[in-house]
Amino acid sequence: MDIGNTRTKWVYWDSHQPIGKLAAQGFVATRSMPLATLFQGPRPEQFYVANVAGESVGRRLTSHAPSGWPPLQFIRVDPHFGDIRLAYQHVESFGVDRWLAMHAAWELEHSSAVIADCGSAVTLDLLDAEGKHHGGMIFPGLSLMRSALAMKNHAVKVDDKRVEHSLGDNTLDGVNIGCETAIAGAIEYGMRYIAGLDMNVRCLLTGGDADRIQTRLRLHGSVCDDLVLQGMAIIARTRQ
Repeated sequence: MDIGNTRTKWVYWDSHQPIGKLAAQGFVATRSMPLATLFQGPRPEQFYVANVAGESVGRRLTSHAPSGWPPLQFIRVDPHFGDIRLAYQHVESFGVDRWLAMHAAWELEHSSAVIADCGSAVTLDLLDAEGKHHGGMIFPGLSLMRSALAMKNHAVKVDDKRVEHSLGDNTLDGVNIGCETAIAGAIEYGMRYIAGLDMNVRCLLTGGDADRIQTRLRLHGSVCDDLVLQGMAIIARTRQ
Protein backbone atom coordinates (compact mmCIF):
# COMPACT_ATOMS: atom_id res chain seq x y z
CA MET A 1 0.00 0.00 0.00
CA ASP A 2 1.32 3.39 -1.09
CA ILE A 3 -0.10 6.18 1.08
CA GLY A 4 0.58 9.50 -0.64
CA ASN A 5 -0.47 12.98 0.37
CA THR A 6 -3.34 12.92 -2.12
CA ARG A 7 -4.08 9.30 -2.96
CA THR A 8 -3.64 5.88 -1.39
CA LYS A 9 -3.05 2.98 -3.79
CA TRP A 10 -2.67 -0.74 -3.23
CA VAL A 11 -1.96 -3.95 -5.07
CA TYR A 12 -1.87 -7.67 -4.31
CA TRP A 13 1.44 -9.06 -5.56
CA ASP A 14 3.14 -12.44 -5.52
CA SER A 15 6.72 -13.29 -6.36
CA HIS A 16 5.76 -14.97 -9.65
CA GLN A 17 4.49 -11.68 -11.08
CA PRO A 18 7.11 -9.58 -12.93
CA ILE A 19 7.71 -6.37 -11.01
CA GLY A 20 7.58 -4.29 -14.18
CA LYS A 21 4.00 -5.49 -14.84
CA LEU A 22 2.73 -4.58 -11.38
CA ALA A 23 -0.04 -1.96 -11.35
CA ALA A 24 -2.34 -0.53 -8.71
CA GLN A 25 -5.60 -2.44 -8.26
CA GLY A 26 -7.41 0.33 -6.40
CA PHE A 27 -7.07 3.79 -4.94
CA VAL A 28 -8.90 6.22 -2.67
CA ALA A 29 -8.36 9.80 -1.51
CA THR A 30 -5.96 9.65 1.43
CA ARG A 31 -7.66 12.17 3.71
CA SER A 32 -11.09 10.58 3.38
CA MET A 33 -10.16 6.94 2.85
CA PRO A 34 -12.67 4.46 4.32
CA LEU A 35 -10.21 2.51 6.46
CA ALA A 36 -12.45 -0.46 7.19
CA THR A 37 -13.06 -1.16 3.50
CA LEU A 38 -9.32 -1.33 2.79
CA PHE A 39 -9.20 -4.68 4.57
CA GLN A 40 -12.09 -6.37 2.78
CA GLY A 41 -9.91 -8.16 0.24
CA PRO A 42 -8.16 -11.51 0.67
CA ARG A 43 -5.86 -11.83 3.66
CA PRO A 44 -2.25 -11.38 2.46
CA GLU A 45 0.76 -13.28 3.79
CA GLN A 46 2.62 -9.99 4.25
CA PHE A 47 1.43 -6.39 4.33
CA TYR A 48 3.84 -3.60 3.34
CA VAL A 49 3.10 0.10 3.61
CA ALA A 50 4.91 3.19 2.29
CA ASN A 51 3.48 6.23 4.05
CA VAL A 52 4.37 9.87 3.42
CA ALA A 53 1.06 11.27 4.68
CA GLY A 54 2.11 11.46 8.34
CA GLU A 55 2.33 9.20 11.37
CA SER A 56 -1.29 9.84 12.38
CA VAL A 57 -2.50 8.27 9.11
CA GLY A 58 -0.28 5.25 9.74
CA ARG A 59 -1.62 4.84 13.27
CA ARG A 60 -5.23 5.02 12.04
CA LEU A 61 -4.53 2.38 9.40
CA THR A 62 -2.88 0.09 11.94
CA SER A 63 -5.78 0.42 14.37
CA HIS A 64 -8.24 -0.80 11.73
CA ALA A 65 -6.27 -3.90 10.72
CA PRO A 66 -8.42 -7.00 11.36
CA SER A 67 -7.45 -9.62 13.90
CA GLY A 68 -5.54 -12.44 12.22
CA TRP A 69 -4.01 -10.26 9.53
CA PRO A 70 -0.22 -9.97 9.34
CA PRO A 71 1.29 -6.93 11.05
CA LEU A 72 1.65 -3.87 8.87
CA GLN A 73 5.30 -3.38 7.91
CA PHE A 74 6.02 0.30 7.34
CA ILE A 75 8.99 0.55 4.99
CA ARG A 76 11.83 2.85 6.02
CA VAL A 77 14.67 4.19 3.92
CA ASP A 78 17.71 1.93 4.21
CA PRO A 79 20.82 3.58 2.70
CA HIS A 80 22.61 0.22 2.59
CA PHE A 81 19.94 -1.62 0.59
CA GLY A 82 20.75 -2.62 -2.99
CA ASP A 83 23.06 -0.84 -5.42
CA ILE A 84 21.86 2.74 -4.95
CA ARG A 85 24.00 5.07 -2.85
CA LEU A 86 21.98 7.97 -1.49
CA ALA A 87 23.31 11.52 -1.71
CA TYR A 88 21.46 12.59 1.45
CA GLN A 89 23.53 12.74 4.62
CA HIS A 90 20.41 12.62 6.80
CA VAL A 91 18.51 9.72 5.26
CA GLU A 92 15.59 10.16 7.67
CA SER A 93 14.63 13.29 5.75
CA PHE A 94 14.51 11.44 2.41
CA GLY A 95 11.00 10.39 1.41
CA VAL A 96 10.40 6.65 1.33
CA ASP A 97 8.36 7.08 -1.86
CA ARG A 98 11.34 8.63 -3.64
CA TRP A 99 13.62 5.86 -2.37
CA LEU A 100 11.28 3.11 -3.56
CA ALA A 101 10.77 4.76 -6.96
CA MET A 102 14.54 4.93 -7.46
CA HIS A 103 14.95 1.23 -6.70
CA ALA A 104 12.16 0.38 -9.13
CA ALA A 105 13.76 2.56 -11.82
CA TRP A 106 17.11 0.87 -11.24
CA GLU A 107 15.49 -2.57 -11.46
CA LEU A 108 13.83 -1.64 -14.75
CA GLU A 109 16.70 0.20 -16.46
CA HIS A 110 20.03 -0.42 -14.69
CA SER A 111 21.24 2.83 -16.25
CA SER A 112 21.52 6.51 -15.49
CA ALA A 113 18.07 7.98 -15.00
CA VAL A 114 16.00 10.94 -13.96
CA ILE A 115 13.02 9.82 -11.86
CA ALA A 116 10.20 12.36 -11.75
CA ASP A 117 7.26 11.79 -9.41
CA CYS A 118 4.58 14.22 -10.57
CA GLY A 119 2.10 14.30 -7.70
CA SER A 120 0.86 17.04 -5.39
CA ALA A 121 4.55 17.89 -5.13
CA VAL A 122 7.06 17.07 -7.86
CA THR A 123 10.25 15.30 -6.87
CA LEU A 124 13.21 14.72 -9.18
CA ASP A 125 16.00 12.30 -8.38
CA LEU A 126 19.10 11.80 -10.49
CA LEU A 127 20.95 8.48 -10.73
CA ASP A 128 24.11 7.80 -12.66
CA ALA A 129 25.05 4.54 -14.38
CA GLU A 130 26.78 3.26 -11.23
CA GLY A 131 23.72 3.69 -9.05
CA LYS A 132 25.03 6.84 -7.37
CA HIS A 133 22.29 9.27 -6.37
CA HIS A 134 23.32 12.83 -7.23
CA GLY A 135 20.49 14.44 -5.30
CA GLY A 136 17.31 15.96 -6.59
CA MET A 137 14.71 18.70 -6.48
CA ILE A 138 11.32 19.25 -4.85
CA PHE A 139 8.79 21.83 -5.99
CA PRO A 140 5.00 22.29 -6.20
CA GLY A 141 2.97 20.08 -8.49
CA LEU A 142 0.42 21.28 -11.04
CA SER A 143 -2.46 21.70 -8.61
CA LEU A 144 -0.35 23.61 -6.08
CA MET A 145 1.09 25.88 -8.79
CA ARG A 146 -2.37 26.73 -10.10
CA SER A 147 -3.87 27.30 -6.64
CA ALA A 148 -0.95 29.54 -5.64
CA LEU A 149 -1.56 31.74 -8.70
CA ALA A 150 -5.27 31.95 -7.97
CA MET A 151 -4.68 32.73 -4.29
CA LYS A 152 -2.17 35.52 -4.86
CA ASN A 153 -3.66 37.11 -7.99
CA HIS A 154 -7.41 37.69 -8.01
CA ALA A 155 -7.40 38.39 -11.76
CA VAL A 156 -6.10 34.91 -12.61
CA LYS A 157 -8.65 32.13 -12.94
CA VAL A 158 -7.53 28.52 -13.09
CA ASP A 159 -8.89 25.10 -14.00
CA ASP A 160 -7.36 21.69 -14.72
CA LYS A 161 -8.36 21.41 -18.39
CA ARG A 162 -6.01 19.46 -20.66
CA VAL A 163 -4.48 21.75 -23.29
CA GLU A 164 -2.74 20.28 -26.33
CA HIS A 165 -1.20 23.38 -27.92
CA SER A 166 2.12 24.97 -26.92
CA LEU A 167 1.03 28.54 -26.17
CA GLY A 168 -2.15 29.89 -24.66
CA ASP A 169 -4.46 32.43 -26.28
CA ASN A 170 -6.42 32.89 -23.04
CA THR A 171 -5.59 33.04 -19.33
CA LEU A 172 -6.85 29.59 -18.39
CA ASP A 173 -4.82 27.88 -21.09
CA GLY A 174 -1.81 30.09 -20.38
CA VAL A 175 -1.75 29.01 -16.73
CA ASN A 176 -2.04 25.31 -17.52
CA ILE A 177 0.57 25.41 -20.28
CA GLY A 178 2.91 27.52 -18.14
CA CYS A 179 2.72 25.23 -15.11
CA GLU A 180 3.16 22.06 -17.15
CA THR A 181 6.05 23.53 -19.12
CA ALA A 182 7.78 24.73 -15.94
CA ILE A 183 7.81 21.20 -14.56
CA ALA A 184 8.93 19.75 -17.91
CA GLY A 185 11.77 22.30 -18.01
CA ALA A 186 13.02 21.23 -14.59
CA ILE A 187 12.99 17.58 -15.69
CA GLU A 188 14.94 18.44 -18.83
CA TYR A 189 17.46 20.34 -16.69
CA GLY A 190 17.99 17.17 -14.66
CA MET A 191 18.39 15.12 -17.83
CA ARG A 192 21.01 17.51 -19.20
CA TYR A 193 22.89 17.34 -15.90
CA ILE A 194 23.09 13.55 -15.92
CA ALA A 195 23.72 13.50 -19.69
CA GLY A 196 26.97 15.32 -18.90
CA LEU A 197 28.03 12.12 -17.14
CA ASP A 198 26.29 9.55 -19.33
CA MET A 199 24.57 10.23 -22.65
CA ASN A 200 22.34 7.15 -22.23
CA VAL A 201 20.21 8.77 -19.55
CA ARG A 202 16.60 7.61 -19.24
CA CYS A 203 13.68 9.61 -17.89
CA LEU A 204 10.93 7.83 -15.95
CA LEU A 205 7.82 9.70 -14.89
CA THR A 206 5.30 8.52 -12.32
CA GLY A 207 2.50 10.09 -10.29
CA GLY A 208 -0.94 11.40 -11.14
CA ASP A 209 0.21 14.13 -13.55
CA ALA A 210 2.94 12.13 -15.28
CA ASP A 211 1.16 11.81 -18.60
CA ARG A 212 0.42 15.54 -18.78
CA ILE A 213 4.06 16.41 -18.13
CA GLN A 214 5.31 13.84 -20.62
CA THR A 215 3.53 15.67 -23.45
CA ARG A 216 5.53 18.83 -22.62
CA LEU A 217 8.95 17.18 -22.71
CA ARG A 218 11.17 17.83 -25.71
CA LEU A 219 13.33 14.88 -24.63
CA HIS A 220 12.04 11.31 -24.39
CA GLY A 221 10.38 10.28 -21.15
CA SER A 222 8.51 7.09 -20.25
CA VAL A 223 5.49 7.01 -17.95
CA CYS A 224 5.65 4.26 -15.31
CA ASP A 225 2.42 4.55 -13.38
CA ASP A 226 3.30 2.71 -10.17
CA LEU A 227 7.03 2.97 -9.51
CA VAL A 228 6.51 3.25 -5.75
CA LEU A 229 4.46 0.05 -5.60
CA GLN A 230 7.02 -1.66 -7.81
CA GLY A 231 9.76 -0.59 -5.43
CA MET A 232 7.78 -2.06 -2.55
CA ALA A 233 7.60 -5.37 -4.41
CA ILE A 234 11.41 -5.34 -4.63
CA ILE A 235 11.59 -4.94 -0.85
CA ALA A 236 9.01 -7.69 -0.32
CA ARG A 237 10.93 -10.05 -2.61
CA THR A 238 14.09 -9.71 -0.53
CA ARG A 239 12.22 -10.45 2.72
CA GLN A 240 10.53 -13.66 1.68
